[in-house]
Amino acid sequence: MLEVEDNGPGIPEAEREKVFERFYRIPATRGEGCGLGLSIVSEIAELHSARVDLGQPAGGHGTLIRVLFPRLAAQAPQPPLPVSTRAVPTSR
Repeated sequence: MLEVEDNGPGIPEAEREKVFERFYRIPATRGEGCGLGLSIVSEIAELHSARVDLGQPAGGHGTLIRVLFPRLAAQAPQPPLPVSTRAVPTSR
């Protein structure tokens, strides 16, 4: 799990799905961003079979972004690669 918390104005619940769209910015918000950050996070999470949740931090102000990755332990272990015992010739 990866969590990022900020102390900004927060993301209203009605806007939480929209902020994952490319170039979407909540109307009447200030700032210099172009609306790509959460879209990129979402695409990377999808590539890793992860889930992105948005919420409000315990303090009640800002945004809490949580990325939940699948457990590695749930994947089948890979057998070790065989070790080569062949001598490697050296040049002189």
